[in-house]
Amino acid sequence: MIMERTYEYILKLPNFRGKARIDEALRHFLRPKVSRIIHDIAMDLDPEEWLQIDLRKFGRLEPRTTAAFERILKHGGICVDVGAHIGYHAMLACHLVGTSGQVFAIDPQPYNCNRLLINAGLNRFANCTVVVAAVGCSEGFVSLKKQSRRDASRLTVQGSGPNDEAVLFLVPLITLAWLFRRYALHRVDLLKLDVEGSELEVLQGIREALDSVENIIFEILPGEDQYRAQQIEALLRASGYQLFDMDGNEWHCGLPCIENNVLACRTGMSNPCP
Repeated sequence: MIMERTYEYILKLPNFRGKARIDEALRHFLRPKVSRIIHDIAMDLDPEEWLQIDLRKFGRLEPRTTAAFERILKHGGICVDVGAHIGYHAMLACHLVGTSGQVFAIDPQPYNCNRLLINAGLNRFANCTVVVAAVGCSEGFVSLKKQSRRDASRLTVQGSGPNDEAVLFLVPLITLAWLFRRYALHRVDLLKLDVEGSELEVLQGIREALDSVENIIFEILPGEDQYRAQQIEALLRASGYQLFDMDGNEWHCGLPCIENNVLACRTGMSNPCP
């Protein structure tokens, strides 16, 4: 705070000899600090948001889910991250698939997408496409509310969110079927869904293209509507997936979700969890 006030004071002073050098030194001091996380990935992490604080502290999030990413994604692979937040899983995926792979990081929150772009740029991940949109079972536009800077990870299209503020913004609503057509995605190695209760709608919006998705990691939160969870399970099993928790145990609706995530693998494929 003192340094910021000093910088503002210097900016308002008339020009004097050496002012430019002082300006530059203060800007360098105030520049966001870049953290190094797992695999030496660089991330510009906001010290005000709890999830980014944890990432600074531990250097990774969801270790079992991270390990699944590492087992599934190989050089040249394709990952679609729906609800990418500031890009932890997306940056991990970019590193794992390499320059010949592709990662699509999708989030409707302008703050999150700005962080995604910054973090992709820090690592020179030209294999990352940031999509500023909500995802569902139909196409159009959706009005959402700005989230608190202390927690921008729980934006939802399913009514009111816990961190909603007054300011509204409008973003496109897309389906994954549209995305797959737009980018000619005929095989996706990993689809990650973290959309605060809209997982069913996202899957319904790709139903006809699910055959092209090898693995899905989706979130089931504590207290999730059991009927919706059962619908997700039924849709995936009918589409030829086996379901596992993040420790590799067979999962069905009603069982605990380690790290709040479930892994769906194509029947007959080896389970990428230990």
